[in-house]
Amino acid sequence: MPEGERFLLRQLAVFPSGFTLEAATAASGQQEGEAASGLSNLVSKSLVTFEGTGAAPRWRLLETVRVYSLEKLGTGADYHVTMRRCVAFFASFFQPFSNESSLHAAIEHLGPFRREIDNLRATLNWAFSPGGDGTLGAKLAAVASDFWIALGLVSESGEWAQKALPYLERTEGSRSEMVLQCALGFALIYTEGMSERGKDVLIRALSIARALDDRDYLQRVTCALWLFCARSMELDDALFYARE
Repeated sequence: MPEGERFLLRQLAVFPSGFTLEAATAASGQQEGEAASGLSNLVSKSLVTFEGTGAAPRWRLLETVRVYSLEKLGTGADYHVTMRRCVAFFASFFQPFSNESSLHAAIEHLGPFRREIDNLRATLNWAFSPGGDGTLGAKLAAVASDFWIALGLVSESGEWAQKALPYLERTEGSRSEMVLQCALGFALIYTEGMSERGKDVLIRALSIARALDDRDYLQRVTCALWLFCARSMELDDALFYARE
């Protein structure tokens, strides 16, 4: 097998749930035509299988091939370069969930995003691992925050936010922090009940939303604080947030 095909096979092994041509191109760092040609040759050798449809093409490595290729890729510099490319790709791919103007359309067409859920998890797991890049991971976690909510995975949204927040020390008060604090606050309401920790997180998110004059998150966090106070029978505070 030519070295170019072996190289591509190693890069594709980082995707646990299959991949699109765009993802393969991003992970390998190749031009799209080069990646497409290599992918076609790998399919002809029965190392990669075609999935999906002509309108939504998708490929997957046979599991035994993937395990072997992942071992060959190793955990050194090439692996980390590949995973950084994956972070950049998925940050762009899930960007519609991070913009108020495109959020509704993204939720209405969840299919392509849902298919990447295990790849997103794998990428975030790498980012927050000892050898990963937590700063990049925090940005991706913020971008994908509403994706988890759209799937009803509020708790998972909060888990990624909790892992991401420690990496934002240099960008405190940023939009990313606001998004992650909000996600964590909502998750804590549903996992820990009306804890002081949850309230503190939401108040922090509200202060950032006010500083940034972000109308969307002002509404979201105010609603969350109203819910928190109403459930805690802090009725004066609940009335205040209701009026807000």
